[in-house]
Formats: sequence, C-alpha cells, structure tokens
Amino acid sequence: MSKEQDLVYNLDLDGNYLVTGPPGTGKSVMALFRAQALSFDDREPAVLMYNRMLQQYTEQAANELGIGGYVTTFYTWLGKFWWSSYKEKVPSLHPYAPDWPIIWQRFVAEPVKKVVLRDVLVDEGQDLALDFYRLSRFLSKNITVFADENQQLSEQSTTIDEIAKAIKPKERLELKRNYRNTVEIARVAATYYAGSPTGIPELPTRHGEQPTLRRHESDEALADYVARYVKARTNLAIGIACVSKRLQFRLLRLLEAKKLPLRVQMYVSGDSRYDNVSFETPAVTLLNLQSLKGLEFDALFVPELQQATHDPSSATTRMLFYVVMSRARDELHLSYSGDGEVPAILGSVKGLVREL
Repeated sequence: MSKEQDLVYNLDLDGNYLVTGPPGTGKSVMALFRAQALSFDDREPAVLMYNRMLQQYTEQAANELGIGGYVTTFYTWLGKFWWSSYKEKVPSLHPYAPDWPIIWQRFVAEPVKKVVLRDVLVDEGQDLALDFYRLSRFLSKNITVFADENQQLSEQSTTIDEIAKAIKPKERLELKRNYRNTVEIARVAATYYAGSPTGIPELPTRHGEQPTLRRHESDEALADYVARYVKARTNLAIGIACVSKRLQFRLLRLLEAKKLPLRVQMYVSGDSRYDNVSFETPAVTLLNLQSLKGLEFDALFVPELQQATHDPSSATTRMLFYVVMSRARDELHLSYSGDGEVPAILGSVKGLVREL
C-alpha cells in the first residue's frame, strides 16, 4: 500500500469517515480491505454500492479476501431491511428508485428501535441518494463512504459536501495517486476532466503503449479486428464499451459468430438474460458506457464513436468519457467506422493517440 492508502487502512474501526479520490486511486480496494479488517474484529460489515455490475465485479476480490457475503447493492439491502422491518416491499417510484418521501413518512410514524447495522461501507458513494445518508444515522453505528464527484453518473447523485454534512465524518481523507492506468492512458482520460472538486489524480509512474484510434470500414470490419486481437491475447480481460444497447447486441452477434477462444459475455441493466457476468477468468465483456464505473480491464475497446451524439462541451459528457477512458489498465483502443471525419467526441485526444 502507498502511504495515503495506509492511512485509510489504519483508521479506527469505529466512527464515520469520508474517503475521496479520482478514478484509479484505489477507493474500491480500500473499501474491501477495510471490510476485511472489520471482519477480523468479528464484525459483519455491509459493503454497499449502487451498481449491480460493480457488485458482480467486486465480488471476485471480496471472495478472495473472505468477505464475499458482505457485498451487495444498496437497493437489495434497502429492500431486505424494509421487508424485515415493515413486512412490505420498499416504496418505489419505479424499479430501483425509492420513494423517499413515503419512506420517511413510514419511518417517522414507525421508527426502527434498534441499530440495524454496526458497520456500513459505501463504494461509489456519490451515486446514492442524500436521503440514504440521512437515514443511515438512525440505522448504523459506523459508516465509511468512498466517493468521487468525477463519477456522478446516476440521476440521484450526491455531492461530497452533502455526504459530509449528512454523516459528519470524524476525518476526511483523500487518495491522489493513479495506480490503475499507464501514463499514456491517464493523459487521454485527463482531456475529459470536467473540473469536479475531487480533482484529477497525479499521473501514474507506469508507462505503456500509446492508445490507438482506428477507422474501420464497417462494424463487421471492427468485429474482424477484435477477433484477431482476442485470438492473439487469450490471457487478457477485454472490455468493449458500447455507446448504445443496440450496438451491444450487434457486436455480440458478430463476435459470437467468430467462435472466439475467450468467452463473450454481456451485461445489460434490467435485462434478466444478460444481468450476470463473471470476471474470474479472462473474457470479452460487452457493456454500455454507463455500466463501466468502478471496473477495470487489461484492454478496453471504445468502438463506433461516430454514433456518440453527446455534446463534447457538456460537463456531463466529459464526466462520462473521463470514467470510460480511465477503465483501461494497459491498452486503450478507440475507433469509428464509415467515411466521415474523426468524431467530435474525440477532438480532445488528438496528439495523444496513434491514428491507424
């Protein structure tokens, strides 16, 4: 561990804490290490996160640390708590969207008379609603939140200051060093930095290959290239970040037809056919841009960017692509197809990528 990570690991087991840091600084890793430290003290912490995709990704590392049973999504935990307390489903506006005014009405009318959880750890804490943090004061004894305003991609995002006011941490710590990416990938990601209070991480020390930008004749040509790449690199975890669900299904069909030596899997939020993926062995994983938060891949492809209609000047767009580009550990491959010019969304990376 680095010195800044060691400070997080050695925090007192009791008390509320807030840990912030940009992508790649090790927030998720430290959340799991803290959960493990709590388990050594015969405690059973709840490690909560908003995204089911991130939960599945995290479970592999959690199982290796002997704490796999403690990792769950926030909504699953809330549903179980509500049912055990009130014998009904949690009030919701629509799936995965709690109706907080109704929840508060019921909670105030029939408050829970005991601390439900001794220890709560929240990963990607900016994604959980402010009402959750207000409620946590009544339900938990200790809470540690790991958050980053660079990655506020959900509709119910909460700012770092709002989290701090709600949980009143004994101490706020900051992680600054990027341990995930190469220098070359980090520089590409940095061009999309939107200026959030969490800041941008210090450049890593590890160098690697320069990210590439390719133009393919068509999506079939793209699939051919990916297939050749995969056949030569069967030991890698390979991600394909898609700008739309339609593109995910299109590439899934094309790649499955190639009979690749690696498993091809796909995650689509809300689709029971494609809501369970595994990261235990090398695979090719197709995801939507919005599902990438918290994940890492040895090599990441971000294809068909001529389909990206996002406003490149928008802070929301920049935040999204900052998260996407920073998922690649060693290789980043950007591409578009057709006869058009380089997509506007890639205007900031000129000079930082190798155009092929």
